[in-house]
Amino acid sequence: RWRIETSLLASIHFQNKVNGVGWHAQSEAHGRGASPQCSAPRAMHAGEWHINYFWRRAYWGSMMKAMLLERIQVIDAHARPLRLVEIAQPQMRHDEVMIRVAACGVCHTDLDEIEGRTPPRQLPMVLGHQVVGRIVDRGHQATQWQLGDRVGVAWIFSACGRCLHCLADCENLCADFQATGRDQFGGYAELMTAPAAFVHRIPDAVSSEEAAPL
Repeated sequence: RWRIETSLLASIHFQNKVNGVGWHAQSEAHGRGASPQCSAPRAMHAGEWHINYFWRRAYWGSMMKAMLLERIQVIDAHARPLRLVEIAQPQMRHDEVMIRVAACGVCHTDLDEIEGRTPPRQLPMVLGHQVVGRIVDRGHQATQWQLGDRVGVAWIFSACGRCLHCLADCENLCADFQATGRDQFGGYAELMTAPAAFVHRIPDAVSSEEAAPL
């Protein structure tokens, strides 16, 4: 059962109430080559997108629900910028974890993405960079996390980890910086992947709705 409460002027709680959704880990040998996150950074027409995912469904089998941004637009009283669709589940790299999303807040940056002030790297895109959920799978290099760990994902999806900016804890200035929900698929979905090094532990004393905007 899904509950989606949306308000682009205040906050979005995207809560996964699905119990036992069928999900099977894909072989890491495939990498992320078949994932929509790694397709070329270009816009797709709606028809092309649907054909792509029809093929991916036939090939991969496992699908998930997500709120999808398909075009840049101005937010007004009649705008419906995000559309609930079924897309292929993301493929996980060796150094990443798979997270089942419990809640995802909305930041004003999401509005900036929708209206084109900081546009996504590609369209369609799954927004959302205030993510809380639990780890349901991990790559063999993500040994610092256990299945079931409660974690959060923020704006910084990844960075090189080696440059002067990264070593000074200023990863957002790294030349290889990637943003969650802008450069890589974010948390407005059932599942998302994230590099294990950029995932943050969330204490059980804090609810998902309270932790997500933090």
